[in-house]
Amino acid sequence: MTEQSRSNWPGIILASSATGLFISLYVLGISWIDMHSADADPLERTAIEAAATLDKQQIFDEDFGYLGLRSKKKQRGLSTVIATNQIASLLFARHHLPAIEHQARLDREALTRHRHTMALRLLGLVSMDGQVYQMVRNRLRRTVRGQERLKSLQLTLGKRTPRAMDKKFVDDEDFIAIAPGSDQLPDVLKIDAIFSGTTSNGKAVPSLPRRTIIAIADKDESQDVRSGSSCFTVQFPQGRPDKIDSLASLFALTQDVDSARHSPGRWLQTAGGAVPGSGSLSPPTDASLARLGLGESCALAFYHWLRNLEDCPDPVLLESLYTHVWSPPIPNPEAVDQDNSNSCLVMSSDVRDYAFLRQSGPGEGGQKALRAAFSGKPVDFPDTALSAIVSREGQPYLGGRNDFDSNLIKDFFEKLYLTNLAARDTASLATLSRSFAEHSLNQLNDRSFLIETELASLKRSPRSRKIDEAVEMHINQLQMIKQNEIRLRKLITTTQKLKDDAERVAAQSFEISSKLFALTAHGLHRMDGPETRFLLGKRFIFAPIVKALTESQLLDHIDGADSNNVWLAPQSGPRVFGPIAEMDSRPNTRIMVENMPLAELEAQQNPIAPSPAQTVICDARAIYKSGLGKSYVLSSNPFSAYKNAGQSRIASLARDQLAYYNQSAIKTGTPAVSWSMLIKDNVHVKDESLKIGMPIPSDDIGWCKRLGPYYQSNLDLDCPGVAAEVQVRCPLIFKADEPLQELTLTDPRTGQRLPQIPPCGLELF
Repeated sequence: MTEQSRSNWPGIILASSATGLFISLYVLGISWIDMHSADADPLERTAIEAAATLDKQQIFDEDFGYLGLRSKKKQRGLSTVIATNQIASLLFARHHLPAIEHQARLDREALTRHRHTMALRLLGLVSMDGQVYQMVRNRLRRTVRGQERLKSLQLTLGKRTPRAMDKKFVDDEDFIAIAPGSDQLPDVLKIDAIFSGTTSNGKAVPSLPRRTIIAIADKDESQDVRSGSSCFTVQFPQGRPDKIDSLASLFALTQDVDSARHSPGRWLQTAGGAVPGSGSLSPPTDASLARLGLGESCALAFYHWLRNLEDCPDPVLLESLYTHVWSPPIPNPEAVDQDNSNSCLVMSSDVRDYAFLRQSGPGEGGQKALRAAFSGKPVDFPDTALSAIVSREGQPYLGGRNDFDSNLIKDFFEKLYLTNLAARDTASLATLSRSFAEHSLNQLNDRSFLIETELASLKRSPRSRKIDEAVEMHINQLQMIKQNEIRLRKLITTTQKLKDDAERVAAQSFEISSKLFALTAHGLHRMDGPETRFLLGKRFIFAPIVKALTESQLLDHIDGADSNNVWLAPQSGPRVFGPIAEMDSRPNTRIMVENMPLAELEAQQNPIAPSPAQTVICDARAIYKSGLGKSYVLSSNPFSAYKNAGQSRIASLARDQLAYYNQSAIKTGTPAVSWSMLIKDNVHVKDESLKIGMPIPSDDIGWCKRLGPYYQSNLDLDCPGVAAEVQVRCPLIFKADEPLQELTLTDPRTGQRLPQIPPCGLELF
């Protein structure tokens, strides 16, 4: 070892000793902290575990889902649900809906039973024989210090004062014990433990009482409404009548039952699977639904939405939402303008009601109609119906007009029917006349042959006065036959053309009827002039021929008498339907229609606009604290899925859910317009997997981001799913004129027949 290394040796030893001492002190310090923590925290750690066990307690109810002490993922707090029920009950009582208030009272009785069951269960868990008590005792016995022993243990459930609501561990003065026998639900757990033990020399030490009061749940997660929101919607696919301008007005509706056409609305329940799908509709298990009226049925769906909310609504905001008068719709720039017509003229029929009640099985007509309605498919009005417009006031109008002229409609239908009938009768006359002419011509040919044979024989006979007279008579007969043959051949030629012309006229009148909705979408007018003519849609003219050709008129024409009969017009023959330019050679400035030039009529805009389609969105976040307390009104339906109806959940109703249909729910205007109503309740009941009975999200997951400032300022919000929806749909004008209802048009070429006014079918569901 060098001299220098010897001189550094004491410093090295000193540094090593200091380092070792520091490490030893660090290890001892950590050990002391751990030992102290192990001694000080066992009760708190055990309390946390006990509180978590109590917090996990659940009760499942098919109406409410999973219920517990607080709201969290896939569970709602019993206290929150009960408070929501009370707020809803007060709302329905205030607005005079006793049937729905009664339903809420029945639910409150069930919730009270659940609260009692939960309270007993929790008391049982903390009793001396309970799971939580045993767990706490065993934990404390294993974690006490040294010679300490657990001498006594008591667990008490209670409530905390409002000032301690945000605390994890609660002070004694903020603890309120729950009275014995009460079914009040606790939110804190108090643990009182007394320990005893001995010192290291075996001397007994006094009892050591220890207490902790812990909140059973840190936070009610229902206050975080950033996800899982739901909505209640009121949809008007063919426009909204002004008489329905708020939830209050919707729920106050009563059905105007004043004729046999008005059948009562009915609730049905899905069974055996989804509808549309593998299931079908059957009478509901709750017989009281049969007693609900029109507005009450809407309010029931609204209540089912309320009772499934994640958080308790603010009563003031709920009242505001209930009475809020709906504003004009928020336009959707991507929406396609709807057709001008939103109604039509039909005959009354029970087909729709029957299909809803009896044909809702897989592949049946009722299920197809429900699929179209649930998916938001536009109504397919019958091609053979007279199109009409229903305004915002609920008043019916004809396209291109500011009235609904019943006399004009009746005259048009009668002229159209008479034209078809006259054409068919004329075609029948032509057929019979030609058949008669052909038969008569054959008889004349046979007779001519016999006469010519006899004449040839007479000419070979010796001449005599008698023979000469016979020859002259036979020659005269042949001349008469020749003249009749010419007449019959003319008749055959004429009737062949007449038959073709008449069948063409009948086909034209049939074509008008088969395309009537499109032809009259932009107008039906009576044209001025000595002849009756109608202008269809400002593009076509219908010139009726109401009288058939008679046999005498036909024979007079064959005999050369002058006739101006339209059926016997030369060359092209009669024409009753075609474009304006082909039906009238005059300029449109000279063609007069209801006292105005056609050019002026063509330049006019439609005087009446149909009521625009609207969808009212009642978002749950609007009635939570700090909400807006109002609905959003959209010009398009974010829950429309008709382009993808086969795959979308929106287009179906899950097993055990409810549907309501009333084919003639509301009447507006003069003549009366009948609106149907469809209700789809997605959250009536739940299953334990929570795959059934939950709000259904839109296929357009970001639809709400395009709306007002509330959503645009909270872009991280999920768009709400639909819990229940009411559709006021398909306004129709029913014609009660029996003679018109019985008239049918026929295509003579195919034999197909069409009613003048079509019966109301499933396409008008």
